[in-house]
Amino acid sequence: NAPGDRRTDEGVRDFYTLVGNGAWVVGVGTSDTHHLNGVLDGVARTYVLYDDPRAATVPGFDVGGFTAQLRARRAVATTGPWLDVEVVDVAGGPSAGPGQNLATPSRRIRVDIELSQARHVHADRIRILVGGTVIATEPVPAGARRHRVTRELEITSSTWIGVDAGGDDPLPVWMTGTYQIEKQRPGVVPFAIINPISVTPR
Repeated sequence: NAPGDRRTDEGVRDFYTLVGNGAWVVGVGTSDTHHLNGVLDGVARTYVLYDDPRAATVPGFDVGGFTAQLRARRAVATTGPWLDVEVVDVAGGPSAGPGQNLATPSRRIRVDIELSQARHVHADRIRILVGGTVIATEPVPAGARRHRVTRELEITSSTWIGVDAGGDDPLPVWMTGTYQIEKQRPGVVPFAIINPISVTPR
């Protein structure tokens, strides 16, 4: 993201547009690495939330379980900030996280968000979307390593909850590589996004 060239914003908009039109693709973070020091590998990463019960019984790396979790959109993509997001019915019951579905009997839900970040990562805002519409942009206090946001919402029809976090203060060069400086661009920005949580009233 740079003035007049908001590529991160455009990519995120396209992702939410796909989801809003029923194309539940898996949102992932990837690095476009061409050489050793310009764009460092792993600037954008995908973390798969591996809660498959087979993990405790399969020796070594469970490729099948991991793939199933990724296909189920149980993932968070980030260039640095970490988002922990859960949605729960205010009347109680099990919660739902990225890629999951929440059935809400009361039609009132609570969105619990916790942002965590290292000292060199400066995400300064958290957005909450319902069905593709931004319903809140919450500021993150300057210098905050951890910030929590809770929001209650009324849900009248099937929809989805999206959460992302970002900032415009570039990540350090040692983390991202020298390409942005060579091109006289501001640098790679901190950004994190969850795979949306679907919500179904019942």
